[in-house]
Amino acid sequence: MNEGLLLIDKDRGRRSTSCVSIVRSILGKKTRVGHAGTLDSPASGLLLLLVGPFTRASGYAMALPKRYVVRIQLGVETDTCDGEGTVLARLPWDHVSEEAFDRELLPFLGYRLQTPPRISAVHVQGKRAHALARQGEDFQIEPRPIWIGDVRRVSPLRPEGTVDLEVDCHQGTYVRSLVRDLGYRLRCGATVVDLRRIGLGDLSEAEAICGSHLRDLSAEQLAAFFLPPDRLCSHFTTYRCQERTAAALAHGNAVPLAEGRRLHYGVVPSERFLCFRGESLLSFGSLEKERGYFQPRANIFLGRK
Repeated sequence: MNEGLLLIDKDRGRRSTSCVSIVRSILGKKTRVGHAGTLDSPASGLLLLLVGPFTRASGYAMALPKRYVVRIQLGVETDTCDGEGTVLARLPWDHVSEEAFDRELLPFLGYRLQTPPRISAVHVQGKRAHALARQGEDFQIEPRPIWIGDVRRVSPLRPEGTVDLEVDCHQGTYVRSLVRDLGYRLRCGATVVDLRRIGLGDLSEAEAICGSHLRDLSAEQLAAFFLPPDRLCSHFTTYRCQERTAAALAHGNAVPLAEGRRLHYGVVPSERFLCFRGESLLSFGSLEKERGYFQPRANIFLGRK
């Protein structure tokens, strides 16, 4: 049955949408395939694909926290904030010590406002920012609230000016913008030269299919890599419910939170999203605090043909 979660280790230079297209061609063009947040083409690492009815939960899967390892180059600014772009400036960086570098990482922790790169997929006036930038349009991108749980140096500052960081962040964070802003604080400029997503919630690289091998798999072989549904709902505070409650949720009706038995807490804050789990239903939604009700927003019926 073509439904579930597929974790892909996307190779550098491949578009995320290419992985979606390949999986759809293997499973059949009528199979719905979506993603839980893309990776830029120059980046590599974990890409979560949602197949069949799980595409309804894409907005929830995008809320999974992410972990990146990034190599940056000091002394260079580019228009894309990475090595794929045009160099805008080359600046001296020999005044930067490891101690100063680590000190300038501290202000990036927690909630803050971040301006996405001009070459990005954010919408500005109904169009993608990268399209406007490549057309030479004059536009502004408004800063957006993001959350960075941790950012730390994981290598020495090398003689050529490169250094590696590990970043834990939530949805909407641009690592390229973080590196750009760090370069401003260090007064030397900085750009990304390599970026890899190594964590997506509690999903790990060991569970992923190598993206370069995707085309070699048959539908039967690909099906062996589907992750069970609970690998998604384990990231959310989840309640077990009886079939009568599941039936109400299936019709889009809100139910008292007390009708569920809490199975576990999740890494995604319950103020944002919750999950109800029945024998044949996963229901993602939100809490109506005033009434103490769970309001379903995305229902996934398990095992239906």
